[in-house]
Amino acid sequence: MKELKRSLGAIGLACAMVCGGSSALAQAAPEITAQTLIDRAKIEDMLTRYMTELGHSTLEGYVAYYTDDAELVMGGKSVKGRAAILDDYKAIRAAGGTLRAQAYAFNTLLSNPLITVHGDRATVQLTFTEVITDTEKSAPRPLVQGREYDELARVNGQWLFTKRQVVSGRASPVDWRP
Repeated sequence: MKELKRSLGAIGLACAMVCGGSSALAQAAPEITAQTLIDRAKIEDMLTRYMTELGHSTLEGYVAYYTDDAELVMGGKSVKGRAAILDDYKAIRAAGGTLRAQAYAFNTLLSNPLITVHGDRATVQLTFTEVITDTEKSAPRPLVQGREYDELARVNGQWLFTKRQVVSGRASPVDWRP
């Protein structure tokens, strides 16, 4: 019986090592330096500002966070270039009506950011939750929740999206590499 327990324990440990080692997130992260910490803080600040402006800013101000040749993927739809992204956001805002504009409060909460910096490039994986409050006395309610898989580049000292993928559900994009 003791030998059986040892064998099962060894098999369990081997399975955990194989399964855990196969995850992209379980791979060794790049070395953390003072510069990568500064870059991560700048990226987190950029993401917070970007999400804060959602529904509160002009669309032109919103798409300023994208490079000229960036790609935006939402669900099965993909648009490329800052001008096309602006047109897409205009269509989304027009289709969405005035729900956000008429709300007492609208906020986008970010959670679980996984930021990996590779010099002048970075990747970000995060969860977002849009929360709306209809009136001053009503309780906040979640509007939508999803996940983002972003690729960023440092351009003239600023971090900008080169590719932003917004998904729902648990599956990550096929081409995602943190």
